[in-house]
Amino acid sequence: MRALMGSFRVLSAEEAQAVRPITVRIVTAAAGDTPATMAARMAEQERAQELFMVLNGIERGGALVPGQRYKIVAD
Repeated sequence: MRALMGSFRVLSAEEAQAVRPITVRIVTAAAGDTPATMAARMAEQERAQELFMVLNGIERGGALVPGQRYKIVAD
């Protein structure tokens, strides 16, 4: 735990000004949607599919349920 805490640092004023909050939208899955297709609908993010899966508690290889609502990152 100490190693983790030691990895944090104070942001510079410039870094702090560059930070932008993300907006999360709720969308409904359609038949045929996959984590990859839903991640493609998200605002540009590194590792969008992994982020989509974490936001929605989906295990690797997990399927989406048509009609179920999922979180995606919007602009």
